[in-house]
Amino acid sequence: MANAMHLLHVMSHQSDTPQTIGSDTRRRVWGYARPYRSKVAGFLAVVTASSLLGVVPPLLFREIIDGAIVAGDRDRLTVLGLLVVAAALAQAALAFVERWASATVGEGL
Repeated sequence: MANAMHLLHVMSHQSDTPQTIGSDTRRRVWGYARPYRSKVAGFLAVVTASSLLGVVPPLLFREIIDGAIVAGDRDRLTVLGLLVVAAALAQAALAFVERWASATVGEGL
């Protein structure tokens, strides 16, 4: 039991000194990633777009509840509902592209 407790202590022990990456290691990693620079940039762009698109549905639902339903405007409600569906489809497409790009870059490196 003492060995198990010691193992848990060692595994959970965090160093007081901050861990840094040396410049030689950084250069070596960037050297490996250089052929995939455009794919990595595309992946980051897709992740950013997906994150930004994640904000859209709550804003649309707020507008549906506070605006269209309260005003009784069915046309506006229809348009906002279609925008919610479009946002969900766009998020699904971006999630697919994100997973594909992640796998492509990850397997290449």
